[in-house]
Amino acid sequence: MLNNRKFYINGQWVEPSTKNDFDVINPSDETVCAVISLGSQADTDAAVAAARAALPSWSASTKAVTSRYRRSGSCCKSSLTFLVYLNKS
Repeated sequence: MLNNRKFYINGQWVEPSTKNDFDVINPSDETVCAVISLGSQADTDAAVAAARAALPSWSASTKAVTSRYRRSGSCCKSSLTFLVYLNKS
């Protein structure tokens, strides 16, 4: 079961400001397949502030640098999809 209750904000995994766990239900058998945290307004504010602070340097980055990050993000998404598939098997 996937269990990730932290948020990735400003380059690090951080605990949510308030505990608000949410069970993700597998629709095929109605079992809990993951537990995630739902963010609060404070968590959202921290993420938005970090994104705003990073924007000037990101905007100044070359196309080669930004495309490398986009490709790695795509790879992570593919890996997560595969892990979810394996978890269902």
